[in-house]
Amino acid sequence: MRWLLLVVLRRNLKKYALASIPLMLSVTVSCLGLAGVTLMWNIAKYPMLQVIGGDVMVVSRDIKFFSVQGGVGSDGSFEPFHLDEVRELIVKAMPKSKVTGSLVVPAILNYGDNKTASIQLLGRENDTGNWLFSPRFVAGTLPKATAGSFEISVPGHQGGSVWGTVGNEIFIRPMVYSGAGAGDVDAWDYLRSSLVRGRITGIIGPPSLGGFMWTDFNSLREHAASSNLVHWAGIVLPDSTMLQKESQKLAEVFASAMPTLKVVTVDELGELFISDFIHLRRAAAYYVPVMLFLSVQIVVATALALAISRRRELAVLKTLGLSHNQLYLLFIFECLTISFLSALLGLLLSKVLAQALFNSMSVSSTPVVVTVAVTVLVSSIVTFYSFKTRVVGSLRNS
Repeated sequence: MRWLLLVVLRRNLKKYALASIPLMLSVTVSCLGLAGVTLMWNIAKYPMLQVIGGDVMVVSRDIKFFSVQGGVGSDGSFEPFHLDEVRELIVKAMPKSKVTGSLVVPAILNYGDNKTASIQLLGRENDTGNWLFSPRFVAGTLPKATAGSFEISVPGHQGGSVWGTVGNEIFIRPMVYSGAGAGDVDAWDYLRSSLVRGRITGIIGPPSLGGFMWTDFNSLREHAASSNLVHWAGIVLPDSTMLQKESQKLAEVFASAMPTLKVVTVDELGELFISDFIHLRRAAAYYVPVMLFLSVQIVVATALALAISRRRELAVLKTLGLSHNQLYLLFIFECLTISFLSALLGLLLSKVLAQALFNSMSVSSTPVVVTVAVTVLVSSIVTFYSFKTRVVGSLRNS
């Protein structure tokens, strides 16, 4: 049987090569289309993703978010909590997720020619390394922990920033966490704070949310004496398409184990930030099945052509003594082999093109599964009905 399969594959190599091209192209187009939809959807959510540091946010239950012009506002106090306890709970509920912690500390900034401003410093623990959950820099890089200095990145644009340019010296006074009246203004002590020399290491371009100035988490924690406290935790899900299901599961866990905290998804914040967010989400959801449906049409047409063109050969093999089961398994395995190789080549090609177009090799593998499954299914049905035709009829009609 194996020898016969190899002989048949080699004999029909040219025919299979022609059939493989539309299969490969349909997979490539579908993968790129789905990757484009995912990229568009992530860009729409990017301002929220970079501030949260994940797809889901764990924050104090008293916080209420509302829509303001050009952003999202909050009402209530961001009461700090210990990240280790929250991380342990999250990892237990969702082992494959990644957890980040964000700490916001009020500070006084001295910059330029004796200018002073009140600012909010944001430090993040466990950076994911994914651009979606980090600020976009138009110049410079993220701050690092430096002995005897305090590095920050400031909001701005391609032309620069009102706070200065990369490399400029600044003096900054981070407030010290007092532990009294957690989350209120009184929790930060100005009198115990000290003036620290620092410099600007990067300029954060739009889109951005909150107007935070980013700094190294460990440096910020050290100067603010905040131990292992954070104001919110971000959760990066292994599969963002499961956002609603996983967030509901996590909300139940925190309602039971830590009722002082609550779960907020990036979609919930997005509805406050973008007026057409719901419509955009629906458009992205509808595009996926449409793209897969078009891909299936091409796959079905190719599978039909491949199966029908083999009717004569199947009839000849049947006259040579092969049973129905042997012919059926032979042809199905041929179609499975060709469709799998074609889909694999299409997936590799889509990764190369995605890297060139989107600067990312992350593409959906769903079209690969759909292509192989549909090709085998259609070929099975056509082959089944071909066996109902008499050998003489198959030879005469081929």
